[in-house]
Amino acid sequence: MSTCITFHGYVICGYVSMIVFYKKRRIIYFAIQNICHFLNAFSPETDIGGKHINAQLFLYFVTIASVEVFLSLFFLYQELDYYRQVVTIPTFIPDDLKEAYLFLVAFCVIAGFALSVTISGFSFLISHHLYTTQATILNLYAQKLKGRVRRMSWSVNTISDDISVFKNILFRFHEIDEALNSGVLYLYATAMCGFFNTISVMVSDSPYLKTAPAICYIVWSFFTSFWVFFELSAQGSRIIVQSEKVKRQLTECSDKLIRSSPSMSVLKVHHFLREIVMTSNIVVTGGGMFVINSSLMLTICGTLVTYGVLLSQLDSSS
Repeated sequence: MSTCITFHGYVICGYVSMIVFYKKRRIIYFAIQNICHFLNAFSPETDIGGKHINAQLFLYFVTIASVEVFLSLFFLYQELDYYRQVVTIPTFIPDDLKEAYLFLVAFCVIAGFALSVTISGFSFLISHHLYTTQATILNLYAQKLKGRVRRMSWSVNTISDDISVFKNILFRFHEIDEALNSGVLYLYATAMCGFFNTISVMVSDSPYLKTAPAICYIVWSFFTSFWVFFELSAQGSRIIVQSEKVKRQLTECSDKLIRSSPSMSVLKVHHFLREIVMTSNIVVTGGGMFVINSSLMLTICGTLVTYGVLLSQLDSSS
């Protein structure tokens, strides 16, 4: 029962993610366009997104093809006789078309799950590379500020320019989070269903789920779900770390300026900068409900262990 629920949960979350991305397609498009223009103006020689996009696209298509192969072997070869007995075929279907109807049902199940995987993979690629771009921008800006501190080249005008750049970064990053956070929430929900489905299949006593296609599916589901959690959480933590570096460098520039030339204009700029730095919070979220960082992996691991223990106890008691 739990295997069916988590399997359908994976499909449903994938479809909901598709609806969210479709409704927010314009917002996502303009957010991507704005952050690309900002990075091109800030550092024209820097690549946008990750460096391994071609390899990731290759793995993306391999993943889609592999899941279709696993499910086709399971539904159309291994379990076809079983589903001939349990699938209720409508009475208006002629006898010579009942076999075709059964294949159509199996094809719809396979296509539905494959579409969910396709949508989730597309959502992951967009989110991952936008988060990578955010971390890259913060790292470049932190290096620029560090070089300025080393050269001791600061003034009221440079600090004012830094305030403008930092506010622009905050706005662009908030724009990206608003565009992606709902889709990322359902992407995490899809990956969680993948983990739960893996555990459900592993603890199941059904001989149908101990075959080679089922084992391949378990391995595929576990590693793809783990990769989604690991990569997004790592990029979320990287954004937080790089943003703290930028804040420290901005504060250091302002502190050294006020020590070298204390005046009313410098004090005003210093106070304004400190206020922006203290109130700013550069993070990426899932639906605005939780911050995506490495500590989220610990919470997920604890949830999976609890689910596995409860499922094992329920199976043993029944």
